[in-house]
Amino acid sequence: MKKISLHFKVGLSFLLLSPFSKSLALEIVDYGSLRIHYYETSETLSTYNAERSFSENEKAVVAGAAQYLESTIGNVGARDVNIHMMWASGLSESTLGSSSSSAYILTTGEGYNFMATAAQTVWAYGLNAGDANSIDCQIIFNPSFNFYTGQDASGFSGLDLQSVVTHEITHTLGFSSSYNSMTDLFGYEYAADEYAMQIWDHYLEDGNGNLPDPGSSGTPGDFNQVDAPVYWTGENGNAAYQSMAGVANNAQIPIYAPDPFQSGSSLSHVDELGFDGIGGTGDDLSGMMNYALSAGESYREFNAVEKGMLEDLGWEIIVIPEAGSLLLMAISACAVLLVGRRK
Repeated sequence: MKKISLHFKVGLSFLLLSPFSKSLALEIVDYGSLRIHYYETSETLSTYNAERSFSENEKAVVAGAAQYLESTIGNVGARDVNIHMMWASGLSESTLGSSSSSAYILTTGEGYNFMATAAQTVWAYGLNAGDANSIDCQIIFNPSFNFYTGQDASGFSGLDLQSVVTHEITHTLGFSSSYNSMTDLFGYEYAADEYAMQIWDHYLEDGNGNLPDPGSSGTPGDFNQVDAPVYWTGENGNAAYQSMAGVANNAQIPIYAPDPFQSGSSLSHVDELGFDGIGGTGDDLSGMMNYALSAGESYREFNAVEKGMLEDLGWEIIVIPEAGSLLLMAISACAVLLVGRRK
């Protein structure tokens, strides 16, 4: 079947990397910690021109995605995260959406520099970088597709727009690698011979134990970016993965790393096929941050593995007690929520 893809790119030194121009949309709506800028027909964003405006149904879908993230993430930001959205041509025919982020170089107390998206910087870490007019990230949707915009997450046959929106916003939360396939180097050169990697890359490991390394192709040997898959080393994500039926106690989350390398998809998604191949568990381990989306599929909420990975990246996940726990708490008180490649 035809492949459809979602695309994304990707301190306290507060060094801003690759800032976008200060163009602003006419319609801006606040959804808690997220401020969505909706671009209307002919408005410009970076190198894109809006082909059409957002319908009211599409805005309701975006609102649903934003409200889910707001109810799931417990971090208190220094300011709202500005997400600029547009329907624009220019994406490949197999690409559903594309997201990209401004980024900052941050410095730890030990003097180690690392790269963080604008959303991570101001929301996860609560650092007052940029300002209310900053274009922290942009998301482009492909207008050549007819998306499903209903509220019911089951019983439809199209491509679910809310799954796509939440997927792309999550990339801006740090689900992204800073590997450059053109140079075969990890990280961004922010000063002469000074490199910093995305936090995400610090949790990757290939099948031979090689790790990403800022300004190099890996350590101790070259990182195999087409290892199909590579693996996640984060404690929280792997603990959630290992708790699933049929998964070995020492298993690591498989990360999408096909051969040949797929720019925008490789190293930045959970490997759905890797999940499916373990313990015969099948598609029940698929999730929002796989590289692929099928017509009729809906992944509007994070699974336990994705929540654990977000915790590894510095996000606080709100735990909602189950019904039995809620009852116990109440008693105690009385006593004294086509197949597509996603880039």
